[in-house]
Amino acid sequence: MARHSGNGKNTVEGCRSIDVLEWHRLGHLQLPGCFSCAWASDSECVASIDVQAQRHFVALKYRSRSCNHNWSDPVQRIPIAWTTCRFGGERPWFVCPVTAEGMYCGRSVNNLYGAGRLFACRHCYQLAYASQREPAHLWRWACTSIEATHSLSLAQAHEKHPGN
Repeated sequence: MARHSGNGKNTVEGCRSIDVLEWHRLGHLQLPGCFSCAWASDSECVASIDVQAQRHFVALKYRSRSCNHNWSDPVQRIPIAWTTCRFGGERPWFVCPVTAEGMYCGRSVNNLYGAGRLFACRHCYQLAYASQREPAHLWRWACTSIEATHSLSLAQAHEKHPGN
């Protein structure tokens, strides 16, 4: 289900995800209501989700399958926390509902990932971003390229405006 990077770790880019801010922008969290989402692979539906939204939680009912296995129908309730924004308004956060190794997570996160049977935060699934798994020599090359481009831009600016 999750895409592996070179060292065998799963990445967020290879997982189904749900985004609480996107749902908020679309108005799904304003009033109690229902909506649906679906994920496809090679034009074939591999997962679908029905969401019953309330202000302080969403209830997920979804169907999923992986690697030609049978469909499963999990139901999951995910709390939503709201924080006040500095310049007005409010911002929603999913509260990760998963208990792993006897410990409740409870992290406030923007995205939850479907890397297993339930949706959970990337920390619970030990997911990394693909860029975190790139070899160090690629990062050094990128930094050197940015540094060279930036230096060239500064040199060009000094030619145009020698007094600065």
